[in-house]
Amino acid sequence: MSHAAHGRFPLWIFLSLSLAVFTGCDSETDDQLLAKVNPAIGAGHFRKQSEAVDAISRLLSRGHPGARTPQVVDCLLTTGAVLLTDDAEWTDRSGARSVYDLLKRYDDGVVVDGLVRKVISDAQTRLHVLFLGVKLGIHGSEERLNTVLDQHGDKQMAEDFLNSGSTKLYEGGKSWAASHGYYISEGMGSHRVSWGDF
Repeated sequence: MSHAAHGRFPLWIFLSLSLAVFTGCDSETDDQLLAKVNPAIGAGHFRKQSEAVDAISRLLSRGHPGARTPQVVDCLLTTGAVLLTDDAEWTDRSGARSVYDLLKRYDDGVVVDGLVRKVISDAQTRLHVLFLGVKLGIHGSEERLNTVLDQHGDKQMAEDFLNSGSTKLYEGGKSWAASHGYYISEGMGSHRVSWGDF
């Protein structure tokens, strides 16, 4: 082997490695990524399953329709909801941030539809899903959230809406209070969650 040929070989390896680094080394196929997501869907949430959340993020970046199914969106919403306490505090801020940021990448209508589905179908996580909806602060979701408040709300939830910082949710909370015989006064009401604030 000539000295010149010997000198080129390491450069070729270097260029190959550099190309792999720049392309992200994302060698997993869509099917391999879906295989990480599907068992988590069976559990109903992605809590403690960061691999599934990462797989969804990568599938979403690729434009794969499997990342946009109602089941995936509902699982992401449930995951965000179970990471919230009854005082709307995150139990795992890092995990919650991953889910929150991922939900913000979806079309607004897809997430709002999921929020409504989860509130209607799952009384156990309803309050936390509403907290998540307010925290996400999706433009145009207030009307749907107000409808959910009318149908499934309570006094404390109405106070959360009144104090959320959203004018439209304030109006919804005010309407709920009036229709249920509550008087709204200035003071310390329930203020657990703020519109669009992680």
